[in-house]
Amino acid sequence: MVEEALSSFSLYIDDENKIRLIDSERVADSAELRDECKDFIGNVLESKKIVEILIEKTELYSKQVETARLKAIGVKNMLKSASKY
Repeated sequence: MVEEALSSFSLYIDDENKIRLIDSERVADSAELRDECKDFIGNVLESKKIVEILIEKTELYSKQVETARLKAIGVKNMLKSASKY
C-alpha cells in the first residue's frame, strides 16, 4: 500500500528499505547495460590495436615491395644497356 502511494510519485523502496527515485529493476538493467558497454568498448579498443598493427605491417611490406621493384627496374635497365654493346 505504501509502495503504491510512493510509486504514484515515482518513488520506490529498495531491498534495504530505502526510498529511491528509480525502481530496482531499472537500476539492475542500467548496471547490466553499463557492463555490456564496457565490454563493447574493450572489444572496439582491441580491434583498433589489431588494425593499427595490420596497417604498420602493410606499410612495412609496401616499402619492401617498392625497394624490390626499384632494384628489379635497375637490373632490367642494366641488362638492356649491356645487351646493346
